[in-house]
Amino acid sequence: MSVPGSVVIEGIILGLNYGLLALGLVLIYRTSRVLNFAQGQLGVVAAVLLVKLHYDYGIWYWAALVTALAVAAGAGAVSELVLRRLFDRPRVMVMIATVGLSQVLYCRSCDRRSCSAPSRSRST
Repeated sequence: MSVPGSVVIEGIILGLNYGLLALGLVLIYRTSRVLNFAQGQLGVVAAVLLVKLHYDYGIWYWAALVTALAVAAGAGAVSELVLRRLFDRPRVMVMIATVGLSQVLYCRSCDRRSCSAPSRSRST
C-alpha cells in the first residue's frame, strides 16, 4: 500500500506543530512550575484575530499577521503579569487562574452570540 507524498508532508507538519506545543508547555512548566491551561487559547486569540482582520476587514495578510502577532505578544505579557501576582500562592490556585484566563480569552475571541450563557426554557 502506497502513501501519497502530500499525506506524509501533512503528517510531518502536524507532528512539528504538536512538538512546538509540547515544547511550549514544558518550557512554561520548567520555568514557573505551573501548568498553564491558557497557552492554547493564547494562540487561538492570535489565529482568530488574523482571520478576522484579513477576511472580515480586508487588511493585507502580512499586515494582519504582524498585528495578530503583536496582539498575541501583548496578551501573553498581560497574562504573565497577572499570573506573576499569584506566584507566592499555592500552585493549585495559579493553575485555576490559568483556567479562568483561558475562559476569558475564549469569550474575547469568539463570536458574541456563541459566548452568551444558555437560556433556560421553561416548559409549561
